[in-house]
Amino acid sequence: APARLAFHGVDGTPDPVFGDDGLDFRVGEQPVAGFLAANQLFLGGFGTDAWRVAIAPGRYVVRATRGPEFALTTATLDVAPGEDTALAIDAPLRAVETPGWIAADLHVHAAPSDDSTVPMRARLASFVAEGGEVLVSTDHDHVSDYAPLIEAHGLRDRVRSVVGLEVTGVVKTGVVPASVGHHNVFPLPYRPALHRKGALRSEDRRLRAIVAEARALPGERLVQLNHARSGRKQGAAADGDAFLEHLSIGRAFDPTLPLDSDANRSLLDADPQTGLRDLDFDALELLNGPSMDRYHALRADWIALLRQGIRRTATAN
Repeated sequence: APARLAFHGVDGTPDPVFGDDGLDFRVGEQPVAGFLAANQLFLGGFGTDAWRVAIAPGRYVVRATRGPEFALTTATLDVAPGEDTALAIDAPLRAVETPGWIAADLHVHAAPSDDSTVPMRARLASFVAEGGEVLVSTDHDHVSDYAPLIEAHGLRDRVRSVVGLEVTGVVKTGVVPASVGHHNVFPLPYRPALHRKGALRSEDRRLRAIVAEARALPGERLVQLNHARSGRKQGAAADGDAFLEHLSIGRAFDPTLPLDSDANRSLLDADPQTGLRDLDFDALELLNGPSMDRYHALRADWIALLRQGIRRTATAN
């Protein structure tokens, strides 16, 4: 059954580390673990799940979870040197019924992305193990499609996928003196014959140009501002990933001022050809990662837009 198994050493036994690449990579004296190195195993409920793992002798508490809709189950595991030990643990049972609701993540990375080494098959297993139902692939400047994997493993009754990408601007140019930030665009056509499978161009253009290219494709598109604040304290240097901290021009959005103020006016500039503005995105990612400072800042931005009649969908990923 799908589950995430977390192993915790007790009575002096250290936590195990599964998925260690063995490289012992360090920056100075600081070890840097690989993406898969952790004390947990993800079981997707299909053929590539691990049936057997090596673990040091000792005593462990093992917890099985399957996302927030399922209860937690626990077992104790005593491992002796040189022996096989069977883990007997119940699969998590559903604790909350959620008819009409879908568990989705609109911001998912795997190995095609330049910031991840997690194979797509392992990412799919982790997604199913955590109770995810709709996976939006948003690798950095690379279009990926999970549908063939889902079909191959007979998972259509558990999870569906949407093709997308994260348009990733990092270069500072005359057009965007502070870059363009990061933005998810989906759904997108998967075009394997094209460069990076059909990714939109990400550099030397304003956000309104990215919105225009997305909407010019057949079908409907959604553009989401990703992690548009860094969560850093006031006065800290702007983060190039955080669009609302630089608006591409080096000046932060001020939620205490009107949109037509000097600080915020660039959001209203219309492109002479398309008529689109940098403000014409569809969604604002309020939650991404554990930073409450970033969440509070983005919530203030979102409410400032709502109070001025600009309705944008808030997302959590």
